[in-house]
Amino acid sequence: MKVDGKLGDPVAADFTGAGFSLIPGVLQAYKVSAADLATYAAPVPEPETVALLGAGLGLLGWTACRRQRGV
Repeated sequence: MKVDGKLGDPVAADFTGAGFSLIPGVLQAYKVSAADLATYAAPVPEPETVALLGAGLGLLGWTACRRQRGV
């Protein structure tokens, strides 16, 4: 049987996972070696995400200000 790392491939019975670490800040479903982790760059949020966050916080601030004034 050829094992090429694709989904559904069996894990060898003697596999221990020694020398591998989990990627920080990512759903802990993948394991990588320490050498691969050295070149890892954390994901950067897209501008739309930041804009939506800003709009939501602005709306919350506007609502709170409006409630304090009793309008």
